[in-house]
Amino acid sequence: MSDHGSGRNLSSNAPLNRGKGTLWEGGMRVPLIVSGPDVKSGVFCDVPTVGWDMFPTFCELAGIDKPLPKGLEGVSLKPLFETGHGNIHRAEDQIAVHFPHYSQGSPHSTITRGGFKLIKLYDPSELHLFDLNNDIGEQTDLAKNNPDMTAQLHQRLNDYLKLVNAGMPSVNPDFDPSAIAQAGGRSGRRGAAGGRRGPRQEQIAERQKELAVLRDALKQNDMEKIGQLIADMQKAMENAPQRSRGPRSGGTGGASSREQRQKEIQQLEGAHKISDREKLGELIAEIEQRLENIPARPSGRGSGRRGPRQQSGAR
Repeated sequence: MSDHGSGRNLSSNAPLNRGKGTLWEGGMRVPLIVSGPDVKSGVFCDVPTVGWDMFPTFCELAGIDKPLPKGLEGVSLKPLFETGHGNIHRAEDQIAVHFPHYSQGSPHSTITRGGFKLIKLYDPSELHLFDLNNDIGEQTDLAKNNPDMTAQLHQRLNDYLKLVNAGMPSVNPDFDPSAIAQAGGRSGRRGAAGGRRGPRQEQIAERQKELAVLRDALKQNDMEKIGQLIADMQKAMENAPQRSRGPRSGGTGGASSREQRQKEIQQLEGAHKISDREKLGELIAEIEQRLENIPARPSGRGSGRRGPRQQSGAR
């Protein structure tokens, strides 16, 4: 099995929504393939499982008859192996997952029960409800139309997080959006030395400032301002001078940089048109990370200054 779905920039998770770094189905629903003695072959099982089911499964397969520690989450999947179908008895008949961090979006938690899935966002504070039996792509939000189920799952999620003493996201009183722009020199200088084609320090700083203002407008739920900011970004890109030569091998500037910029703006426009605040937050985070991880360019042959920078996968 995999620990999470693919990153959206690496491959498509369609028809699943989003991908790695999120608790939407594209980040959670992954294949689980089992082979071995007494495992029926050539069958498909759609019973929801989770990674922490592995330990009790291994214990039963190994013939351990001592009681497992109290409070241990997970159930043995052996009954499914023997028939390829059936059911397993999970406490509360629910699966909850908690991700109180910023990654490809804001901190969020989720709970799935009886085919319904609740997603709780913490920044901004929102609840979304989906019927996975009929909407595996999480396209139809039922939270407003089914307030009873939304409230029920929300209470179950809160009870679970309290039970396991989950760490919760909290407001940072010292957060200053302008500091993001001031930090631009750290990443922006990578393209400046040697006159190569990477974005200049002031260009990256300006883009980081744009994103900070955009994120601030998103937190205030000012969709009109967000639309104007995206339009300004598009206008600025159209008015920027174009290079006559293409980028060097492996480069990030020239036409490829412009095309990437255009793609980012188009994605922001698309999310804004359907008022998808979660998607907007994810896109902003992706662009910020992309700016932070522009590969370093050598300042000159044999200069010995600034070796290759660690890429995002090593962070």
